[in-house]
Amino acid sequence: MNSVQSSPEGTAQVISRLKQCVVGFTERCEDTMLLLQYKLPWLARYYDCASQHEKKQKKKLPKVPPALISAIRATNQPSIDVYEAALATFNEQVAALEAKKVAKERIGAQVY
Repeated sequence: MNSVQSSPEGTAQVISRLKQCVVGFTERCEDTMLLLQYKLPWLARYYDCASQHEKKQKKKLPKVPPALISAIRATNQPSIDVYEAALATFNEQVAALEAKKVAKERIGAQVY
């Protein structure tokens, strides 16, 4: 967590700026790639989903006690809030892009 996020005002400021960003998630690499190709095509060539999938080797993790999970969540709540807001923004961006693709397909179908 950085110093901007360490206060409620800072967290709110970070969240408010998300709408001005292209948000991506490695766990949703294909959707992130589509957004990059549309919004930042010059960067898309540097983003490779195959290498992201290779990094995602599932490891068997030990069971974490619920009390420890609660303590971690409480300590990291500002970061969790930013992550959840970023995920919502990402989902909105993906939905908007899909709507544009559908509209473009409809227009194309009407022309021919």
